[in-house]
Amino acid sequence: VLASPLIVIDNPFLGTASLSFSSSQTGLAGERLTLPLTLERSASVETIEFSIALDPNRWQFPSVVLAGEGAGSTLEQSLENDILDVAILASTPIPSGKGVVAQLQLVPAFGASGQQTLAFSELRILGDDQLPFETTGLPETVSITGRTPVLNLNLVASLTAAAGDTVSLPLQFDSNVEISALQFALAYNRLTLEPIDLEIGSLLTAGPTVTHNNGSGGTWNFSAFYPGGGFLSPGGGPVANLRFVVLEDAPGNGDLQFVMAEAANPEGLTLEVNATTSDVVPVTLLYFLGESVDSGIRLTWAFGQDAPLALELERASPSQASERFSLDPQVEFFFDTSAEPGIVYTYRLFARDRNGKLETFGPVEGRFEPNSRITLLSANPFQHSVGALLVGVEKAVLMDVRGRLVREFQTSGASSRIHWDGRDRNGNRVPAGVYFLRVVGEGTIQTTRLVKLP
Repeated sequence: VLASPLIVIDNPFLGTASLSFSSSQTGLAGERLTLPLTLERSASVETIEFSIALDPNRWQFPSVVLAGEGAGSTLEQSLENDILDVAILASTPIPSGKGVVAQLQLVPAFGASGQQTLAFSELRILGDDQLPFETTGLPETVSITGRTPVLNLNLVASLTAAAGDTVSLPLQFDSNVEISALQFALAYNRLTLEPIDLEIGSLLTAGPTVTHNNGSGGTWNFSAFYPGGGFLSPGGGPVANLRFVVLEDAPGNGDLQFVMAEAANPEGLTLEVNATTSDVVPVTLLYFLGESVDSGIRLTWAFGQDAPLALELERASPSQASERFSLDPQVEFFFDTSAEPGIVYTYRLFARDRNGKLETFGPVEGRFEPNSRITLLSANPFQHSVGALLVGVEKAVLMDVRGRLVREFQTSGASSRIHWDGRDRNGNRVPAGVYFLRVVGEGTIQTTRLVKLP
C-alpha cells in the first residue's frame, strides 16, 4: 500500500497588511498638517516599523503621535539625515481589521507649493511571535498652497529736538502670517538719549506676555510671546511706544538701529523680520512768497529736508472769512485765480509731518495787480545770465532763499531793463539755486523766482 505524500507549503508571511496616509489632504505653507496613518491587516499586529524620507525644503518639524487603535502603545521615533524612523510597539496585539493607529504631523515649508508626495521608504509589520506580514505602503499626494511670509517692524522716529525734550517713538508691526512670538533689540546712543518708559501698543494689549529691559545699557530689548498656543492674527498696528529724553541735539535718527528682530509662528518656524527706522525730521520751510501775476496771485514755497505728509493753504481777507484748500504735499506753488484786484489777501500754510505734528507757516500777504511790473526777457531757469523789463518800479533787489540781499539794480521809474550775470554785489559768482527778484512800485511789491542752473 502506497501512502499519499505529505505536501508542505512554506509561507513566510503571517498575512497581508497595508499602511497608508489619509487621502485628499491639502495644506497651507507654514501651518501644521496632520495626516492620519491607517493600518489594514488580515491578522493581529504587534509591531509597526516604517521610515519616511522628507525634503527639508518642503517639510519641517515632522513627528508621529499615537491615535485610534494605536493609543496606549509604545512609540519610538528619531529624525536623522532627513529620514524619520518610527516604531510602534503595541502593548496588546492590534486585532485584524482596519483603522487609524497614528498621525503624522509636519509643517509645509514656506516656499513649498503645489503637489507634494509623501511615501514610505521602508515598512515592516510584525504579528504574533514576530512573524512578518506581506506589507504595502501606500504613498499620498498632498496639495500645498504656497505663501511667502512678510513681516515688517518700523520705528517712526523723529529726533530733531532740543536738549531736554521728550520724544515719543511709535513702533509699528505688520505681518501676513500668524505670529506666536516677536522680539527685537534696539540700540541707541546713551550720550544723546535717555530712556523713560515703554507703553505697550494696542496690537499686543490682549493675550501675549511682554517683557523688556526699560532700555538700560544702550539697548532696548523687547519680547512678546503667546502662551498656550495663542497667536497674533495677520494684520498690523502699534506694538509699542518708546519714550526718550534728549540729552543733546540729535538731528535725524542715526543713533537708533535695530540690532536684532525676529518672530516665530505657532508651528515654531523662525521668521525674518524687516526692521527699519525712519529718518523723519520736523517740516521746515525755506521760503513762502506771494506775488501778483497776470491771472491773480501766485504763491510759492519750498520745504527743507522732509516734505510734509499733508498740506493745506488758508486764505483770508478783511471782507471774507478764511477758507482752506487741500494741496498735494509735493507741489510748491498755488495760483489764486479768484483773487480780486486791489484786495490784500493773507495766506498761511498748514503742514503735518509723519508723526502727526501740525506746523503753521506764514502769514504771507498778496495783492492782485492786473498789470505785472516784471517781464522776463530770457529763459528761466538760466545758466549764465537773465534779463527783465521792469515797469513803474522804484526799487529792485535780488535775494536768496534765506532772504539775504544778493544784489541791487538801478531803475528809472517808468521803464527799466536789468541784466543779472549770476554775480553778487561784490562781483562774486553765486552758487546754483533759487533766487528772488523783488520790485517795489507805487506802493506794491511783486516777486519773481529765478532759478540758476549749475
